[in-house]
Amino acid sequence: MRGWEEDEGEKEEGKKEERRADEGKEGAKGRQETEKQGGSAGRGAERGSMGLLEPPPHHHHQQQQQQQQQQQQQQQQQQQQQQQQQQQQQQQQQQQQQQQQQQQQQQQQQQQQQQQQQQQQQQQQQQQQQQQQQQQQQQQQQQQQQQQQQQQQQQQQQQQQQQQQQQQQQQQQQQQQQQQQQQQQQQQQQQQQELGGHSGGDPGVKRR
Repeated sequence: MRGWEEDEGEKEEGKKEERRADEGKEGAKGRQETEKQGGSAGRGAERGSMGLLEPPPHHHHQQQQQQQQQQQQQQQQQQQQQQQQQQQQQQQQQQQQQQQQQQQQQQQQQQQQQQQQQQQQQQQQQQQQQQQQQQQQQQQQQQQQQQQQQQQQQQQQQQQQQQQQQQQQQQQQQQQQQQQQQQQQQQQQQQQQELGGHSGGDPGVKRR
């Protein structure tokens, strides 16, 4: 009996030691996990602080990208225009950018075409935009001073603006037929003033 009891006692002590060893391993694992979590939390805090220093990604470049997209479209237009009139085109495309972005300038150009005396004043504003290219200013001044040459030389502008086909076709009709020029530019104004004004054309056209 004693031998059996001693054997049982040794077995129980062996089990206790194994339990202690297992508990020690689990404690070590727990410490490692807490250290890992602490380390990852520390790195997360570092990322957070670094993230605050970094500028917001898109915010800054969106305006430039819009301008560059329009410039790329109009550089392609400029290349076709430059084959026709190499210096004239860059600034007429800047005018096209200004016409696309600023509806007031489109209205001014339409007023210029509707009223040929005011056309000189407001295309002189265009000429201020084009003052770095004197050939184009002279052509536009000839267009304003002499309305017969205005058709010829604004048709050259229309070749340059042919990728904005709605405006050019209407401007060609306006320049070839100066009485219908006002009506068709009023249609342009209706298209451009749908954000808020009334161009003074037939309101029935607008309701359709």
